[in-house]
Amino acid sequence: MEDVIQEFRLERFELNVLSIERTVIEKLVSLIRMSYETELKEFLTKTRHLYDLYMTFNLVREFYNDDEKLPEMILMVKNAEHDSRFKDMYPLENRWHTAPLFLILDDPRIENAYRVHFGVEFVYGKLPEFEDVKKIILEIQQALKRCDL
Repeated sequence: MEDVIQEFRLERFELNVLSIERTVIEKLVSLIRMSYETELKEFLTKTRHLYDLYMTFNLVREFYNDDEKLPEMILMVKNAEHDSRFKDMYPLENRWHTAPLFLILDDPRIENAYRVHFGVEFVYGKLPEFEDVKKIILEIQQALKRCDL
């Protein structure tokens, strides 16, 4: 058996991955960043992030309610954004809970992109109702408000 493992290079190896908490914050900041665009062109192509945040919400609910871990992760990502190619794409100094993201959810183009472009092409099974997705995004906004970052 060992010879087969070596022959086909099946030895153990390490793989670095993002935690689910970092992943949801990265998706969130991506939506926040794109929500500052006046035409929302890129945002309309990334409504899958809304779906992802909705689908993972219960998995990371404790994280959103953690008054230490959530602000720590937000600061980590904000610092990374400051040193990245994204630093000039939106006002980094703004509090995340004040981003246009939470206002533009009522724009019919967002729901249309979610239902028609994302839902039809990428979701197998039942697409969550957009109103339910909006409720979760607004719950996330409340968590951000508590952090005030």
